[in-house]
Amino acid sequence: MIKFNGFTDKQKEIIDNLKKKSMIVFNGAVRSGKTFLSYFLLLEILNSSDSGARGIILGKTLGMVEENILNPMRELFGDYIGYIKSDASGNRYVKMFSRKVRCVGANDKSSEGKIRGATYAWAMCDEVATYPKNVFDMLVSRLSEPNAMCICTTNPDNPNHWFKKYYLDNEKIDLEIYNFTIDDNPTLEKRYVENLKNIYSGTELYDRLILGKWVSSHGAIYKKFIREPENYIVDSINKADYVDYSIGIDFGENRSATTFVLDGLKVGASGIAVLKADRIKEHGDSKILEQQFINFVKECYLEGYNPTTAYYDNAQSTLGRSLESAVARAGLPLRVKECVKDKILDRIKLTIILMGSYRFKVLRSCREGIKALQEAMWDMESKTKEERLDLVSPDNPIDILDAMEYGFQRWSELLLKVALYGG
Repeated sequence: MIKFNGFTDKQKEIIDNLKKKSMIVFNGAVRSGKTFLSYFLLLEILNSSDSGARGIILGKTLGMVEENILNPMRELFGDYIGYIKSDASGNRYVKMFSRKVRCVGANDKSSEGKIRGATYAWAMCDEVATYPKNVFDMLVSRLSEPNAMCICTTNPDNPNHWFKKYYLDNEKIDLEIYNFTIDDNPTLEKRYVENLKNIYSGTELYDRLILGKWVSSHGAIYKKFIREPENYIVDSINKADYVDYSIGIDFGENRSATTFVLDGLKVGASGIAVLKADRIKEHGDSKILEQQFINFVKECYLEGYNPTTAYYDNAQSTLGRSLESAVARAGLPLRVKECVKDKILDRIKLTIILMGSYRFKVLRSCREGIKALQEAMWDMESKTKEERLDLVSPDNPIDILDAMEYGFQRWSELLLKVALYGG
């Protein structure tokens, strides 16, 4: 429950010096108070604008609009903030202080069509750097009412990100940027802040999510794993500490290998272990692939692990279904399902967080997994977006990482919550 005990010094400073620009950006660290301040700026806009002025709130998804904007505002302002409903045209809206406000999820490029055709007097954009550029471009073009204003919140990203390149760094835009660090919010528990700083220490995420800086990712992705192998590579695990096991499957094509990885979940979602990995370089014969997978699963059982589910890349549903049939014919107690993949950068971030909180282990015998984590690199040739370097080669173990991530993705929300907040 949100309790308002007054503004922080940083928030007071911004309120006292706020410039009425066409676009106001609250940029910076996680939990730094930037989104909280935006609620009160939005309240001022609602109270001061003409009753017929149309407004719109955008988030990565409608669920994020609820979680990041509407739910906190209900806790602050009570029944003056309604719930998202649909009108006769299927558009989503919410009543805020008796004003009807449009709500849109900007999760992919097609979301542009939800905005096209309307005009707005103001917009609130939560986590704007997570949107496709075409969606935000369309929104800006629709803010055509006199004195229209756009409020944006964002965590920093790569300096080549479209929002920084085309908006934040564009001197022709009537824009004001207010930057936050995590230390600008003294209401956070010191233990929580220190935990976050320790988790992100030594990575680009520290500069972005703690200091609020737009910095490039470069070199090795899992730097702590390379610098401190003794904290992650173990000779064995206590199986009594693990409550679930899962297999991730990444199908090879062309020159890459098919990979199987066994992950274990520690009790209380307090960590994971990468226990076993195999790479299959033969392609083209589904029967061989099926038998190799059955052999891998049986080896897991013989070694004392009991995987309950295997998840395969949902882009390869035909091969996935063939493995599902093979498992059924073999009478193995294993469910084989499609993995609805998180974005690769979200998967990388979760792995970095688990490593930063020392909740990530790899068995020393899992040599392929160790090699993949050591060799994972950022693609320095990509100038437009942040990507992992994925070299297509039979000898490149990076495809192991995809299978590893598919295996523990179903636990990701619990793992993230425990790693960040303790438990």
